[in-house]
Amino acid sequence: MAQDLDWLRERFRNPVVDEPSDGDNIVSFRRALPATDHSATALELVDQAAEVFSGIEDHARQIEARAQNLVKSALEKLQLSPKVGSRPQTKL
Repeated sequence: MAQDLDWLRERFRNPVVDEPSDGDNIVSFRRALPATDHSATALELVDQAAEVFSGIEDHARQIEARAQNLVKSALEKLQLSPKVGSRPQTKL
C-alpha cells in the first residue's frame, strides 16, 4: 500500500499527458488548441458587407435618377403634343 501511495504522489508531481493505455475502455483527451481571435475576420466580413450595401445604394440612386429623367421627358413630350395641349392639364 505504501508503494501505491508513493506511485500516486509521483504521478501528481509529474503528470503524464496522453499516456498510452492498455485498456480498451479508456479514452485519452488531448489538450484543446488555444482559442483563436476571430475579430479580424469578423471586421473583414463587416467591411465586405458595407461595400455590398454601398453598391446597392449607388445602384438604387442610379435607377431613381433614370426614372426621374424618364418622367421629365414624358411630361415634356405630353406638353408638346398638339392633342394634349388643347385639353386642360391635370396634376399627376
